[in-house]
Amino acid sequence: MKNSIRITNIICIMIITILLLATNVFAANDSFKTSLSTSSSTVKRGEEVTITISLKDISIESGEKGIGAYSANIEFDSSVLEFSKSTGTDNWEAPFYQDKMIVGNTNNGQVVKTNQNIGSITFKVKENATLGETTIKLTKFSGSSVANDIDAEDTSIKINVIDKNTSGNNEDPNGSGSTGNNQTGNETTNGESGNNNGANQNGNSDNQNGSTNNGSQNGNNGSSTGEGTNVKKYNNINDAPKDGIIPQTGDMNLTFYILISLFSLISIIILIRIKIINKKIKKNI
Repeated sequence: MKNSIRITNIICIMIITILLLATNVFAANDSFKTSLSTSSSTVKRGEEVTITISLKDISIESGEKGIGAYSANIEFDSSVLEFSKSTGTDNWEAPFYQDKMIVGNTNNGQVVKTNQNIGSITFKVKENATLGETTIKLTKFSGSSVANDIDAEDTSIKINVIDKNTSGNNEDPNGSGSTGNNQTGNETTNGESGNNNGANQNGNSDNQNGSTNNGSQNGNNGSSTGEGTNVKKYNNINDAPKDGIIPQTGDMNLTFYILISLFSLISIIILIRIKIINKKIKKNI
């Protein structure tokens, strides 16, 4: 009797181990990458900046062989930036944002297998934000292939915050640059006459850069506003995705169902055999 129970326990452990290995064997080879991009790496206090999230190098062998949903943390300095809105794409719903966490899924519930943008997050720079570089980082990004969740490496992007009164583009050290710095250089090298010429040149350069930047910023704001209509609204708070849970997409892998069925059938047979053995033992006693 004891030998029969031991054998039964060993068989159960082996079945469970095989089942776990069968449902995760492909996950070890699954991989993809994420990236962040923005149309402008310099933004003034009080203005908005939009960060686009993308998937690339998708190599998935498990489940539906692609990514159909995701969850991630988006880290940023709350004293500099504040969340404004999220925007979707043709294939993806707008990311649902809550407490520096985002979740999202495809519009049609199917997985994607090619490089593409999956959504964007718009931040507003606070009026009293610290000037200089600030980092936006995407961490703990987990994509779903339906059968498995696959993790991606962290990625980040830097934004340069400048004052409202600053004109021109500070990113080009050989171009217009900072008006104050150029004027100081002109005063030292060329004296009063050189300073006047430098001031006029800086003024023209600043006006050109200022108009260019304003045009691009207005264009960006317009496009963001138009896309913002894709943001998904939830009538009931219970309908919104829960923290740490990736929305389900597609159908479960047929192999997974078959293995579960076989495991259940074998378990039932083992239980029946144990009952029969117990009855025989009682009769003999």
